[in-house]
Order: sequence, then structure tokens, then C-alpha cells
Amino acid sequence: MEGASIPVRNFMFPSIVLPFLYLFPLPGGMEWMKSVLITQVAMPAGIFAIVIVGNYEGDKETAMRSILVTMIASIITLPLWLMIGVSL
Repeated sequence: MEGASIPVRNFMFPSIVLPFLYLFPLPGGMEWMKSVLITQVAMPAGIFAIVIVGNYEGDKETAMRSILVTMIASIITLPLWLMIGVSL
């Protein structure tokens, strides 16, 4: 189950968002926002997911494992997406 979070969070999400950053220009004077969005989209799942899961009485253990797996995978994927994003 947790292995499915790697393709979704570390590959699919950046693959969907980065083309939008390339195709649709940001408003004037906000070009700096592109760097922020590229960094944000490349990041692994955040700890806030545990708070959400806890509020809705979900499985906190599965959420924590998913976060851990995406963080470990981001050691490889984060630099990759940043290199791709910076070259846009």
C-alpha cells in the first residue's frame, strides 16, 4: 500500500504540475514564484497528513509509513525534479 505513494507523490504529481508551470505564465513580477512552486511540487508527502488522518479517524500507521517511504524516495527524486524544473 505504501509503495503506491511513491509513484503518485514523487512522480505523477510533479509530472502533472511542471507542464502547467511551463505552459501558463505567472503574472508580471511573480517569476520568483516559479522556483517556489517547483520546489514545493518536488517535496515528499508532509507530516500534516498524519493530522488529517487523525482528525478523520483513519489509519495513522499507514499514513506514517507512506510519509516515510516518500521521504526516502525523495533522496533521488527531489534533485531530479529540481534539475528538470530549473531548466524550464
